[in-house]
Amino acid sequence: MKTKIRIIIAVAICSVLSSFTNNPSQEATIIGSWISEADSNYKMVFNGNTCTWVYSGQPNVTYTFTLSNTSPQCGEIVPVTTELNYLKLVNPNNNQEQYCYEIYGLSETTLTLRPVDKSGFMVFNRQP
Repeated sequence: MKTKIRIIIAVAICSVLSSFTNNPSQEATIIGSWISEADSNYKMVFNGNTCTWVYSGQPNVTYTFTLSNTSPQCGEIVPVTTELNYLKLVNPNNNQEQYCYEIYGLSETTLTLRPVDKSGFMVFNRQP
């Protein structure tokens, strides 16, 4: 009987935790082109599960991206709460090349990221 209760509790915990691993509304909201406030030549273009870095209109590198609220992110232990979400970019040609950001803010018009291993923020505005 104790084994059945433990299994039920474990399944319930896994179900709750898995519901926090991605936020479909954030995934939908992040899709599009985002121009850096610090350098208007730099933008990030999210499409499907890819993010392309573009500078002066020229695509630079394309990464796959995921949104999650798990730890670690890029080898860094990060806080995990229902309010936090992280953006992870991975170079599909070299999975050792990874960039991780806390999504500090995401709306229809503004994307604010904080690198998990650095201080400071990157602010982007949605390209019309």
